[in-house]
Amino acid sequence: MSEQQKSNAGVANPPQIRRLRRPHLRQHECLPVLTTTRGSLQKRSLRVAGHRTSLALEREFWSVLELIARAREVSLPVLIASIDAKRGEDTPDATLASAVRVFTLLNRP
Repeated sequence: MSEQQKSNAGVANPPQIRRLRRPHLRQHECLPVLTTTRGSLQKRSLRVAGHRTSLALEREFWSVLELIARAREVSLPVLIASIDAKRGEDTPDATLASAVRVFTLLNRP
């Protein structure tokens, strides 16, 4: 079993890795490259309202959220906590992920 297979043992969905051949490398030397598709979910863990939570969003949403947080001079967890608080007032049945996506679409720079 290769080192990569050992490190992915027990992982539900190990990252897809493809090997790129480089002319300056020997035949058996390859560079591993993680491949991701546009729109794939990226999960992050953070503390919101005093408790740990994880949030899975597409990379594009994370990028825009980071831009909004920087523009407002707040941290990402603080921005997400404010979205969560507003969600509790306006639409308590909505998931945090969907509230963050709507916020991002309405407030993108």
